[in-house]
Amino acid sequence: MRLHRLRRKFKNVFNALLVFMMIFASVGWFGPDNLVFAASTWTVQTLEGQNDINGVSYGGGNWLAFDLANNLISSSDGAQTWQFQPLPDFVGRSAVYTGSKWIVVGDQGQIYTSEDMNTWTPHPSNTTSTLYSVATNGSTIVAVGNDGTVLTSSDGTTWNLVSLGSTNLNAVVYGGSQFVVTGDSGNIFTSPDGTTWTSRTTSTSQSLYSVAYGNDLYVAVGGAGTILTSTDGMSWKPQASSNESSFLLSVAYGGGKFVAVDGNAGDIISSRDGISWNNETPTTTNALSGVAYGGGTFVAVGNAGTVASTPAASNSDANLSNLTLSQGTLNTPFSAGTTSYLATVDHSVTSVNVTPTTADSNASVTVNGTAATSGVSVPLNTESNTITVKVTAQDGTSTKTYTLTVTRAAAPLSNNADLTNLTLSQGTLNAPFSAGTTSYSATVDHSVTSVNVTPTTADSNASVTVNGTAATSGVSVPLNTGSNTITVKVTAQDGTSTKTYTLTVTRAAAPLSNNADLTNLTLSQGTLNAPFSAGTTSYSATVDHSVTSVNVTPTTADSNASVTVNGTAATSGVSVPLNTGSNTITVKVTAQDGTSTTTYTLSVTRSNPVIAPSGPSGSSGSSGSSGSSGSSGPSYSQNPSGTIQVLGGSTGTGTDHSLTQRIGPNVKLSADIYSTDGKLISPDIQIDGNRKFTLGNVQPGTYKMVLYVTAPTGEKLAGRTATLTVNASGSASVQTDLIDPFGVVRDSITHQPIDGIKLTLYWADTDLNRSKGRTPGTQVVLPSLPDMAPNQNRNSQLTVDGGKYGWMVFPEGDYYIIAEKDGYKTYDSRHDMRDVKQGDTSYIRNGIIHVGQTVVRMDFTMQSETFAAAGNKPYLSGYPDGTFRPDNRITRAELAAILSRILTYRGDAGTSTPYHDINSSYWALHAIAEMSDLKIMVGSPDGNFYPEQPVTRAELAAVIARLLPLPSAQGTPFTDVDGSWAKDSILKMANAGLVSGYGDGTFRPEQSLTRAEAAVIFNKLMGRSSQSVASTPKWSDVPTDFWAYGDILAASISL
Repeated sequence: MRLHRLRRKFKNVFNALLVFMMIFASVGWFGPDNLVFAASTWTVQTLEGQNDINGVSYGGGNWLAFDLANNLISSSDGAQTWQFQPLPDFVGRSAVYTGSKWIVVGDQGQIYTSEDMNTWTPHPSNTTSTLYSVATNGSTIVAVGNDGTVLTSSDGTTWNLVSLGSTNLNAVVYGGSQFVVTGDSGNIFTSPDGTTWTSRTTSTSQSLYSVAYGNDLYVAVGGAGTILTSTDGMSWKPQASSNESSFLLSVAYGGGKFVAVDGNAGDIISSRDGISWNNETPTTTNALSGVAYGGGTFVAVGNAGTVASTPAASNSDANLSNLTLSQGTLNTPFSAGTTSYLATVDHSVTSVNVTPTTADSNASVTVNGTAATSGVSVPLNTESNTITVKVTAQDGTSTKTYTLTVTRAAAPLSNNADLTNLTLSQGTLNAPFSAGTTSYSATVDHSVTSVNVTPTTADSNASVTVNGTAATSGVSVPLNTGSNTITVKVTAQDGTSTKTYTLTVTRAAAPLSNNADLTNLTLSQGTLNAPFSAGTTSYSATVDHSVTSVNVTPTTADSNASVTVNGTAATSGVSVPLNTGSNTITVKVTAQDGTSTTTYTLSVTRSNPVIAPSGPSGSSGSSGSSGSSGSSGPSYSQNPSGTIQVLGGSTGTGTDHSLTQRIGPNVKLSADIYSTDGKLISPDIQIDGNRKFTLGNVQPGTYKMVLYVTAPTGEKLAGRTATLTVNASGSASVQTDLIDPFGVVRDSITHQPIDGIKLTLYWADTDLNRSKGRTPGTQVVLPSLPDMAPNQNRNSQLTVDGGKYGWMVFPEGDYYIIAEKDGYKTYDSRHDMRDVKQGDTSYIRNGIIHVGQTVVRMDFTMQSETFAAAGNKPYLSGYPDGTFRPDNRITRAELAAILSRILTYRGDAGTSTPYHDINSSYWALHAIAEMSDLKIMVGSPDGNFYPEQPVTRAELAAVIARLLPLPSAQGTPFTDVDGSWAKDSILKMANAGLVSGYGDGTFRPEQSLTRAEAAVIFNKLMGRSSQSVASTPKWSDVPTDFWAYGDILAASISL
């Protein structure tokens, strides 16, 4: 430890002077003219272990120190309590906080970094020299140590070695736009960038152990009480010291004064000008090795675990010491007393980094309202841009404003209307593209139904259309069979120069297939005598006598082939009635070419009925197939009959209460009867127009009835399932609901029905559909139902009569829906993750609409494109210091910016506004102009917009009401809105569930809207979910238990 090295060398001298120093500490050190400053009182504590502490640093609200026992010691409560973290084999000397991470240096060239002060990562340094000090200017990090070692880095991970000879370098500080390094034998070096160094002459040969910068002054301290000061880092002036035997090991600046500590007897001295120095009263005699300032407090550390601290007095200094730009030059050299500056940049410069440096490091500074911890990037408009730099002194009340006007030159308008490239997603141009060639051709296969055309303009400011559609990237062009002409028109930036490129794409005719094979042939009852093979054309099967019909389902190898079963077109399965005995079924496949055919023959044998034997002579028993010998049982009809009762209807007959009244009174119905164990016992029961039916030989009991709708084509469509009860008397009873497939489409925000939505039904990509020969992604071909108002079961169809739509579909199928309408985001049911069961065999789950035996009714909502345009991009941002400030008030300018990001409006507005208080350089000019152009936000009658005025809850309600066609609301749920100018808007918003009141029944319309409240409301408008956000906080002031945590993250990150 450097402190121990000094103590051994000068032990005898300081023992001799100890009595003198203790007496002198009570009266203070005197500077020129015997000027004495008031001394501070220090609080001293001894840390556990009483290990010698090397140094201390402050950053990010935390203190960090190091002891000789390989510990990192940290405090987050203003140096009141300290935590120890072992770091084996590491002796730390110095640390710096960059704003995002800590960097610690120490013995043997070791360097560690950490973003959370818990996990420390080592990094190679290319040296084994002890590193005594580290500093940063925000972009470059510099560490120094023994043997002239200088290391530089931009990220704290990768380090470059620079040598300054062989002298030991003890300290480095950044200030006044340069790095300053002090070392042994009075050596001082300066550098603007950490790479190029200049040696400076001093009048001392003493070792200089520390250097600090503050209030435009550098102070270096060292052996024999040495104190040097400099205003520029080049010329150094020695200052008188009344104790030339002291060894000043560390100096720091803060709160308007410099503080230095003695490495022998625990003395602390302070000065406001670097010339006149006071004794402080630390009440310790332990040697002190380091001192630092932060959070309004000085902290000194030293031997035996000593930590001393004292608060610094507040400073009223609100001056800047420098103001620099990344582009352009100030019209006059910076001076703290000059508050207005000008600069000019080329049009190619779209933003400028403004870096203000405060004279007092404890002062705070903003650039156009943004906290400037280092530089702040300011976007530039063409022409004049006013940048305001406001300094607030440490005392919190003293302020000073500097104004910088940056003029960005206007850009010349280009007349370049050339393309540099033209590409197709399918096919190849007949010749390599050249800007001078304007006609091209290409050929694609018939399987290509559209081509993506991507033109690239030579000038990025030019605009381009493909067949009249603006091409911001590629444009998809549908292709007809044969020739397709595509026109690409380029308009130069000047708006008058144009150039047209013509592309002719020929789509080949489709070849006709001659494939007339089947890939499968299945029966609803019975099993083929052999596994199906396309080359085998004859099969047989046997079924019980109870099976009166069989569903034959052929699957063609080519989806373009057609197939019939006994002459009936088979789009899915075909029901074939069976006679007792042999039944020949012919399946004929006709290939796409219309001439190639293959015929498959299937012989299905229906067994003879089994006749139950009579009971023994003289016994009494049932005449049916079951009963008990020797006992008398009830008789029952072998052909029970009954009537289906429609729940909610009357017990009378007639079409008014027809089971099918929603889909047409003349629709035919049939039913399959299943036992409780799922066995089909009576298929294809016919149900007449009065809902009456007669069963076959069915014994008394409870059964499942599956009702089907039979289309005019003979195809079976899903209907309902019900419980059938057969009594011993031969009567049968069934109760069920109407067959109702109609759903309703509503607006996701207003919840009002939407007419005119185009809906299309498709086969889903599932194993079930593929097993039945259905091609995933193709439109479902449904049979027409002439009496099914209003769309006759068409696919596609439009919603009418209050957003209604409906289809009668095939049983045992998986489907999805696409819904489209101008002004709304396209709905795809595959993204609808609801989990709903309908009936006992149908459900909607994981984006799939599965229809078993029961028709499915599906209601859903669609989102207006007004709030869908922003997608998943963030529309609220945090601050450079990592905070979100959820309780800050939203201003009118901020609300305009939020709406502009959400609506992504890009009209002709945006370059000027009619408001007196919005100039051409105002940061939210474009957003305010856009919202004014849309009449969403308006100014005051006096011609002002008042951009910095907080937005009230009533104002937000009025703005949202202008955006959305919200329905009128009746009643007043709030006690304080009757007299509000925005009452109607507030009630509409509350009725739509977009806003809510407070627990006391009030809405508080004139209360300012916070950033957290804005996130909640706009997330509801955009349909953004707060459920899927990360569980790790992004903003330091928004913990996971904050009431609006999920909404804030959903608004400020890309989802």
